[in-house]
Amino acid sequence: MTAVRWTTLPIEQRRSEHGLELVCHWQIPEHLAYFRGHFTQTPIVPGVALTHWAIRTSCEHFDQAPHVASIANLKFHHVLTPHDEVTLTLQHNPEAGSTRFRYAQGERTYASGRINWR
Repeated sequence: MTAVRWTTLPIEQRRSEHGLELVCHWQIPEHLAYFRGHFTQTPIVPGVALTHWAIRTSCEHFDQAPHVASIANLKFHHVLTPHDEVTLTLQHNPEAGSTRFRYAQGERTYASGRINWR
C-alpha cells in the first residue's frame, strides 16, 4: 500500500500572532491510503487518521514531543469523504499540556477532541 505523503494535504496554514493557534485548510485527496478497506463503495476517512493528523500537525508546528498521555472529549460528528474540504483548527496550551483540535467546514463539525501531552 502506498501512503499519500502528508505534505500533499495542507492547502494553507497560518498562525495567530501568539503562535498558539494553527488553522489548516485541506481538501481530502481521492486516493488517500486510509480509504483502502474503509469502505469500498463509500470511502470515509477513519477517525484514527483524523486523530493522527491532529497529533502530527501539533508536534510539527508547536514543537511538541509526540508523547500523548490521553485523548479527551473525542467526538466524530460527521464523516469525511474524498474531495471534502475541511479546516483543522489547533489550539495549543503549553501550560495545560494540551492541544484542542476541531475539524470543521463552516458551522459543521466533523470531529473534535483534546490531546493531553505527557
